[in-house]
Amino acid sequence: MLFFLFDFIKRYFINIYFMKLTKKKIIDVVSKCTKTDPKNIAENTSTENLQAWDSLAHVRIMVELKDLTGINIPTSDFGNFNSVSSILKKFT
Repeated sequence: MLFFLFDFIKRYFINIYFMKLTKKKIIDVVSKCTKTDPKNIAENTSTENLQAWDSLAHVRIMVELKDLTGINIPTSDFGNFNSVSSILKKFT
């Protein structure tokens, strides 16, 4: 019983540690996945105003966020994260 409690606590704190991302890290992810200079990405950057943020780049961003945070984002929720600001609201 104690082992399961310890395992739960360990996973909980690891998730909290990895779940929080900085604004810079999110901009770096968007930059990497869209192959855009990070200087050209701001909090108001979105699929509407960054041509390189196409559907393939969007999937790459979602996968990268999952890898960094350990949080599984259902594909049905992908559309909710179409800007840097919406990603910031969820992950910071």
